[in-house]
Amino acid sequence: MEPAWPHLQIVYEFLLRFVASSETDAKLAKRYIDHSFVLRLLDLFDSEDQREREYLKTILHRIYGKVYEMLEILGSIINGFALPLKEEHKLFLVRALIPLHKPKCVSMYHQQLSYCITQFVEKDFKLADTVIRGLLKYWPITNSSKEVMFLGELEEVLEATQAAEFQRCMVPLFHQIGRCLNSSHFQVLDSE
Repeated sequence: MEPAWPHLQIVYEFLLRFVASSETDAKLAKRYIDHSFVLRLLDLFDSEDQREREYLKTILHRIYGKVYEMLEILGSIINGFALPLKEEHKLFLVRALIPLHKPKCVSMYHQQLSYCITQFVEKDFKLADTVIRGLLKYWPITNSSKEVMFLGELEEVLEATQAAEFQRCMVPLFHQIGRCLNSSHFQVLDSE
């Protein structure tokens, strides 16, 4: 247990109320809740104190509620990344952005998420294999509307993919496309 928890709890409570408040100005939030802030917030999950991890989880759930706004901000930030991409930016893609495909509510922010993901691949085409495998990892099994979204995103990523990266992931990709072709849902079939 963290001995400084009574002091930390006040800070977490303030952040939670700031993120959850309907009166929080999005433009103001953009100045403070930026890429580096989110990365530092995610790093705090290494805490051994369960209370701190619970607060972090709650705060991130509240951010997910406004995640499309955050992703719009991140899209602009990613667009401005200098090349070559820093390792911490690639880790952010793998640890934060790709897992955002998992929640059931992904349709609320999928357009902005897809833009961020595509920006990464356009910045560094070598990330295409990582992104495609990430999409396949979180591919929906029983949600056809979510599957249609994934197919659209996959199409955008493939447009920015080079031959070498495509060859690395083509076998699992074609397996998934084969499953989509066997889908009984007409929208999934039309997306192909």
